[in-house]
Amino acid sequence: MSNNKKYFSLSLLAILAYCGISVFFIMASKNIVDFVCVNAITDHPLLLLNSTLRFNSEQNANSIKEWFGWYQPEPWGTWSSGERSYLYAKVDKVEGGDVCLLIHGQSILSKGHSRNRFKIFLNGKYVAEFIQTLEQPSAEGRVRIPAATIQAYNGNLALKLSSLDPISPSSSGQSTDTRILGFGVIDLQLVHCDP
Repeated sequence: MSNNKKYFSLSLLAILAYCGISVFFIMASKNIVDFVCVNAITDHPLLLLNSTLRFNSEQNANSIKEWFGWYQPEPWGTWSSGERSYLYAKVDKVEGGDVCLLIHGQSILSKGHSRNRFKIFLNGKYVAEFIQTLEQPSAEGRVRIPAATIQAYNGNLALKLSSLDPISPSSSGQSTDTRILGFGVIDLQLVHCDP
């Protein structure tokens, strides 16, 4: 067995040991294996219908700073780091069918970097994408969550945010900040989907 195969086998065993009998997903992307133990989610924010969950340094940032792919929270919200970041939440039982998760935030835009593209994966499955541009800098991410998904995973949600155009403010000439920033999450909202 090659070293790579041994490493993969040991990594898989470590994942299983961590997750126990929880559901896990393996997503291959650019030769990187990501894993999410969906049913192992504990002590993460509860999303209620028609409520707003804010991720600034004064509110729910204690949760987000423990997750993979985020910088330290700031007064307005929290920046994702590089290409991959994860958001975890618990959705209470919702009556009346599917719900939509709205993701509000910002990204680094300039004349030389006029768009940022994002893909969203829910519990290991690609579900949506959105683009922020100079013309539409506040475009939101919108994820439809089927009622069956909420029931199947006991309300546990694992969102992977893939930033396709991360950039540092210094390289765009906006500041001396050299961090590679993807998406700056401000808040999440859970609403009934439009028909």
